[in-house]
Amino acid sequence: MLLFLIAIAANAETNFLAVEFATASPPKLVSAQTKDHHWRTALMLTLRSNATAPQTVHIQNDDISSCPTPDVTIKAGGAAYIRDLAYSYFCGGSEFELFTPPVGVDSFTVLSFDDGATRSSFSLPAIGAISSSQRFGPIVSDSEEGTWITTFPKQATPITVEVYDGNGAKVATELYETGIEVNQYQVKARVSVGFVVVTLGWPGFTGYPPLTGFVSSGTHRGGNFRAFPFGQ
Repeated sequence: MLLFLIAIAANAETNFLAVEFATASPPKLVSAQTKDHHWRTALMLTLRSNATAPQTVHIQNDDISSCPTPDVTIKAGGAAYIRDLAYSYFCGGSEFELFTPPVGVDSFTVLSFDDGATRSSFSLPAIGAISSSQRFGPIVSDSEEGTWITTFPKQATPITVEVYDGNGAKVATELYETGIEVNQYQVKARVSVGFVVVTLGWPGFTGYPPLTGFVSSGTHRGGNFRAFPFGQ
């Protein structure tokens, strides 16, 4: 089973750059629902404050042939909560997948991990893609907390990660390659607080398609995580 998101069960360890990024496709929500039940996902929906009437929304994974799904009706001023989202709506889908946010409502997923020894949960809004570079943070990467970069690549993509401390000084440059499936990389450099700049490609290797993903930073023991979507 590939590592995903914060991988909490498998891991125990001068000026900032001017960067630019672009969203290559509509933002996507993330679902993580594994057969071993370690990962589970809930969906929170809120009808926008200017709505004066109930609204019915449709929730569907991007592989629309996988199964039919019921609509959800939300009253004006109301909200909806769907526990175990993938079991109810994504039958036949992947364990880890992206899906399009329902139209007309505010939404985010709540991703929870529990293997009997370690527990964590955090909320994640819709994520986008970067086409060049983006800065994320503040992050922490030390003996108590870690920082992870999670991506949904369309092809194997080399990634450059530049790590800066809280004073804006570069601490390290790290290189890795995503592979072709959902991929998670833990930042190696240690900083008590700082930022990371994620860039598509390595020196001399550029021209890769936009990459969807997010950065998460926190402690796997307490479950206190901060999530930074790509493209925002």
